Amino acid sequence: MEVAADSVRFARSSAKFWYKANLSREDAIALLASARPGTFLVRDSTTYKNAYGLVVRVAQPPAGSQELVRHFLIEPTREGVRLKGCENEPVFTSLSALVFEHSINRLALPCLLRLPEEDIVPGLVATPAQQHLLTHGAATNVLWLYSCDTESLTGNEAIRKAIRLMYAQQKLPEPTEVHFKVTSQGITLTDNTRKKFFRKHYTADVISHCAIDPESRMWTGEGQTEKKTIFAFVARRSHSSKDNQCHVFCDLSVSQPAAAIVSFANRTLPTEKLRNYVL
Repeated sequence: MEVAADSVRFARSSAKFWYKANLSREDAIALLASARPGTFLVRDSTTYKNAYGLVVRVAQPPAGSQELVRHFLIEPTREGVRLKGCENEPVFTSLSALVFEHSINRLALPCLLRLPEEDIVPGLVATPAQQHLLTHGAATNVLWLYSCDTESLTGNEAIRKAIRLMYAQQKLPEPTEVHFKVTSQGITLTDNTRKKFFRKHYTADVISHCAIDPESRMWTGEGQTEKKTIFAFVARRSHSSKDNQCHVFCDLSVSQPAAAIVSFANRTLPTEKLRNYVL
């Protein structure tokens, strides 16, 4: 369904408030539990590929339930996105178009969506110490495993492809210990061994996604039994390129787990603003 371009831009302008790619289902429920009816968030689905979860605070629970926070699946199609399981729902060209239309017409949803004017997700910065951390970044040592071109693919699909190609190699790559630093300016990798490269910097405006392997595969080094969590980030090859690369890592120390690294990266880098291809 085509929604007027001005309306799409209006909804997209507030996407930084309502689109939270890596927000967990549990955190979304907690944030919306006491919110006004119509308050909503959109998150990446962890169950369905390329799909999104629409989480809405409703005024009245459905029959036989006491849940005031409802969940709806937004599924991708060749033409765009639509609410799954709702026969009367049209296909929209983008998430922003879907959100805007449901803010003025109820359609299949139990209430109108309220386009937000502020962020209901607590920010990272709360103290001078945290502001310093955001400015100067967090750094840790990780194991770099693999990198490959993903062409136009980004998001979890790029990560799936990269890890699949990594495991398809005749011989698994030899991990390289690298210094991994995240700041609001981007991600800097420094090869501690100086064998693969010296230093690489990916500016925030070319990084589009950072996440733990959506397939939950684990890395086990040769001759080792300890399983390590795999994570990756996706970035354009250069500022002038439209093609992406995916860089795959695993955590090195239990004191700096992959989940913490990914969480900090997604709070620090403005990846939500770079996802306009879905918004």
